[in-house]
Amino acid sequence: YNQMIMDTNIRGTYNIFEAARQMGIPRVIFTSSLTVVWGYPAPEWISGDAPAKPVGTYALTKYLGEQIARHYALNHGIETLCMRIPKPIDIDDPLSRESSILPQWIAFPDLIQAYELALDVHPLKFEIVTLAGESSKRRWDISRTEKVLGYRPRFRLEELGYTFREEPGGYGKSNIVHPS
Repeated sequence: YNQMIMDTNIRGTYNIFEAARQMGIPRVIFTSSLTVVWGYPAPEWISGDAPAKPVGTYALTKYLGEQIARHYALNHGIETLCMRIPKPIDIDDPLSRESSILPQWIAFPDLIQAYELALDVHPLKFEIVTLAGESSKRRWDISRTEKVLGYRPRFRLEELGYTFREEPGGYGKSNIVHPS
């Protein structure tokens, strides 16, 4: 499992950036993950450009993907936006409200809005932005995302009928890479 994640997220990210360089593609929007900063325990407020504290193999690979993106931006001039995203929710699916969710999850329309805005950000060299669903329990600062992208969340998860479960207590553990 860990080897598959490593191959997909690290080698795959490298291959995408290398292909962009070879083909002269000027911009890459890299989908990172909020898991890159899961090492900050609740209820700590997490700034939009917080240093990485990955927990788990997946988070580590996404962090390394951000470093590959930084390398290609700085050394090859590829405009790069790394978007740290949470799990998206299909708010049009009534079944999505049957179980409680984590407070950082994001409505698909808000996530789509962010990607659409990312296509038109100028000037862009290298940026990391954080997305999180809008809720009373949000602890991820999205003000940098609002500034860089002009992003404004449109959906407040509680108002759509979602309930929240507590965040897992294991975010802050030091088990960065799990045995396979």
